[in-house]
Order: sequence, then structure tokens, then C-alpha cells
Amino acid sequence: MSEMSSVSPAESSAHRESCFDGIDRQVLLSRCMGNLQFAQAVLDEFLASSRQKAAEIARLAAHQRWADLTDLAHSLKGAAAIVGAERVRQRAWCVEQAGKAGELAKLGHLVEELYEEVQRCLQELPEIRRQLNASRPSTSQPTCADSTD
Repeated sequence: MSEMSSVSPAESSAHRESCFDGIDRQVLLSRCMGNLQFAQAVLDEFLASSRQKAAEIARLAAHQRWADLTDLAHSLKGAAAIVGAERVRQRAWCVEQAGKAGELAKLGHLVEELYEEVQRCLQELPEIRRQLNASRPSTSQPTCADSTD
């Protein structure tokens, strides 16, 4: 017996519009308390740190440094959760769990999947930024030149 979804079609459509394959804009904004400038700063940090962490995880796997790899996967998992990068978070969790369990045969494949997912996610960042900027409310104030008094 399959479970019925409790999400309405309108909610599902709105979620699809806010979520690419990699980053859920609604989650990001929620975590940033709706502050668009803060959300942009969080994306900047995610861009820098996730690229570095994914490359370092791959390097650690090549050198069979499993404990360090597990710790770094945990860190990447947290960063991904903050920005709503659910697929990166899930893959980082898998790497972390395999590392903790000593499932070394799985790690190579899992690390490769994680690296690829981070790259996909990072490719979406320009569009996410565009959408965040488009949703920014107008803050223009009339200037003295605009006044007719």
C-alpha cells in the first residue's frame, strides 16, 4: 500500500519553483531568517567551503585517511543543510556513515558521488543568486531631486 502525499499540488509547485536539484531557496531563506543579504553571504561561504571540502575529501580518500575524511564529510553535511542543499547533505551523510562503519569498499564510489553532487550544486549558485536578487523588495527612497515641494 503506497502512502498518500500530504503536500497539496499548489505547495508542491511552489516548492519546485524554489528548489533546484541542489539548493532549496526556501530552506536557505528560512535559515537566514528571510534576510537576503545574509543568505547571499551564506551562499558565498558555502561556495568557498564546499568546493574546498569536496576536493579535500577526495584527496583524503586517495590517501586512505578515513577518520579525517569522516570528520570532513560531517562538516560538509552541516554546511549543506544550512543552505538547503539536501542532495549534498545526503551524500555527505552516506560518506560519513560508511567512514564510521569502516566500509572502505563503499567509500570510493560514495566520495565520487559526493564530489559530483557538490559540483552540480555549485553550478546552480548563479541562478539561485539571481532568484534571491529578484525577490529583493524595492528599497528605493525618493531623493531630494524627486520631490515636488
